[in-house]
Amino acid sequence: MKTLFVISSLIFSFTAHASFEFADKTYPLSPAASDVRVSTLCPPGVMCITNGTVIDINFKLRGCLDRLGEVKYNTIATTGNLQVMIYAVGIENPKSKTVKCAKQASKQYRITLGEMGNTTVTFLKKKLEI
Repeated sequence: MKTLFVISSLIFSFTAHASFEFADKTYPLSPAASDVRVSTLCPPGVMCITNGTVIDINFKLRGCLDRLGEVKYNTIATTGNLQVMIYAVGIENPKSKTVKCAKQASKQYRITLGEMGNTTVTFLKKKLEI
């Protein structure tokens, strides 16, 4: 009986927490060019079995307590070119309005792709339907 109570309490608290998460507001993120770094998966001078492209992004969030939400991307590879379209959102925390930051909140995100080429990265303001 005690075990059943503990399990049901855990399920109830998880469900309550999960439903609260969806009440948050989101906003599109579009970092500055200096916050996006594109490199090859295989370092220069090294022989690799596979190669590809790595995109490191530093997303700056609006508030101290905000979080990085959904990040989606799509690629279009043509001869010698790689276009990457990214949609990312920040999740607003209402408590951020009353907290002062020592520095702007940010979150690192890495995308590793199997394709290579002259890479163009585009950040979208509207959600990608993939």
